[in-house]
Amino acid sequence: MITERTIQQHQQGDLESWAVGIYKMFKGISNLFEYIDKYNLIKNDEIALRIRLDVIIELNQNIWELIFNNLLTNHNQYYVNFVRGCANYSVWFGITLYNNLKKIWYFNNLNILNNYIKNSYCNEKIIENRCTDNNIESINIKNISYSKPNNYVVRKYISDIQHKKHYYE
Repeated sequence: MITERTIQQHQQGDLESWAVGIYKMFKGISNLFEYIDKYNLIKNDEIALRIRLDVIIELNQNIWELIFNNLLTNHNQYYVNFVRGCANYSVWFGITLYNNLKKIWYFNNLNILNNYIKNSYCNEKIIENRCTDNNIESINIKNISYSKPNNYVVRKYISDIQHKKHYYE
C-alpha cells in the first residue's frame, strides 16, 4: 500500500486523488515487468518503449533511426520527452533498453516506492530520480534531432471535426 505523498501533493494539498493513480501506474507497470520476465518475452538488451496509451508521438523516421542507433552503442540512455509544465520532464513516453526500463519503472518493494514518492516532487521526478540513481542518462528527444521538433507530443484533439491537435511543448 502506498502511504506516502509527493512533495507536490503536500504543497498543494488538493491532490489526494492522485494517490490512487500513482499507485495504479507504478503497480501496474511492475506487474507487467513480472509477467514479461516470467515468460521471457523480452530480452534485457532489446529496445523497449514506455508510452501512455492516450498520447500520440509524432517523430519522423530520422529521429527513430537516431535513437535506435544511439541505443545500440550507448546502453545507459533513456530517451524521454521533456514537457513544460510537467517539471520539465515527462512520464508520457520513453525509449531505452528493456533492462533500463525495468531499472527505472519496476518497484519490487512498496517501501522503496513509498520512499521515492516521499522524496520526489511529482511522478515525473520519481522517474528522473530513478534514472539518476541507476546511472541512466535522460536525453530530451527534442535536443537530438536536426529538425529540433518543438512539439511532437499530442494528448488530445482540439477539434475532432477538423482533426486539429493540441501539442505539448
